[in-house]
Amino acid sequence: MASIREYECDDQNQEMTETNSQIPIMDTLQELGLDNEEDIENIDSYREHKHDAQSNSSTTPQAASNRIEMLSGMVLQYMRQGRYEIAGPLGKQALEDLISERGPDHLDVATMLHVLAMVYRDQEKYKEATNFLTRALQIREKHYGENHPYVPATLNNLAIIIGRRGRLDEAQTLFKRSLKIREAVYGKDSPDVAKQLNNLGLLCQNLEKYEEAEDYYKKAWKIYEMKLDANHSETVKTRNHLSSLYMKQGNYKEAEGFYKQVLAKVYEGEPGNNNNNQKRPIWQTTEEREEKKQKGEVEEEYESGTFANLDSPTVQSTLKNLGELYRKQGKYEAACTLEDVALRAKKQTEVLSLHNNSTTNSSNNESRDRMTSSISPIGIGSKLLNVFGFKF
Repeated sequence: MASIREYECDDQNQEMTETNSQIPIMDTLQELGLDNEEDIENIDSYREHKHDAQSNSSTTPQAASNRIEMLSGMVLQYMRQGRYEIAGPLGKQALEDLISERGPDHLDVATMLHVLAMVYRDQEKYKEATNFLTRALQIREKHYGENHPYVPATLNNLAIIIGRRGRLDEAQTLFKRSLKIREAVYGKDSPDVAKQLNNLGLLCQNLEKYEEAEDYYKKAWKIYEMKLDANHSETVKTRNHLSSLYMKQGNYKEAEGFYKQVLAKVYEGEPGNNNNNQKRPIWQTTEEREEKKQKGEVEEEYESGTFANLDSPTVQSTLKNLGELYRKQGKYEAACTLEDVALRAKKQTEVLSLHNNSTTNSSNNESRDRMTSSISPIGIGSKLLNVFGFKF
């Protein structure tokens, strides 16, 4: 089960995003690093130590262990390809084998339950995902106790999925429990704690508990600035969350200030003058264009400059949000300029993504060819799949 544990992640890294009624997770498989994501950024992995996974290996027949390892590897392979209709049944078969060979409360069973939860979550089958994670949590608590570092990660993931089912108050309870454990284990100024604070902030924002949300965001922001850097992606993301909260409250001045701080670190070069070596924030140019528009002055045709970190969701959402704020303030020329920049940024990102996907798909095809060979009619994989009743 060593390989499949690498697929586990703390979905805090795939933080919840705002919606009017529910709390979705940013959950691409890339972020799960599996994601997304995110990403991926510094995923808070909670893999069990290898000796835990092998604690009963001496009593497990080698053939059964090999079969379980093979099935587990295939589950991950099909997850990476987004072929959940295959990954799900394979995962269930692996789960049955694990329970049969190692017992219902083995840590490897908890691992497979977690992976199955992610498979069903990505298919928006949240009830099934909730059941899998609840059982995984019970097993981990039995082995490690309620306050072990591995437990809050499972709590966080469970809270996110429950949140997507609209059970926000229940999700908040789980988040708070996870936060308490993280603070005890890692210390109150840990980035792991900050990630949990961010999720709580987003949840409270959806519940319209704005004072609580602001408090959580500010605490997370302070931790990130102290432990990481003022310009770190997590710090910027938290500032953006706080700005969005101010927007919801109609506090446009505060929101505008935060949005401008984010974009000041991103824009490189002045729009309309690509030879200008002096870095200039995009919002400064948009406001100048707004001022000229109001004075009736003829504005030259706008050209987009060059940007850093165009593939950052935070940057693109900041452009969009500041444009929305300008519209609320009646600054329509500035809003149109930012919307144009956001659109160009999105298109640029899509082009880069297509290129990267082309490279990745080529690699995946080679990997799939190798795996297909391993489950050919003369391979052991095919024989096992036939025994299990799977047809591909």
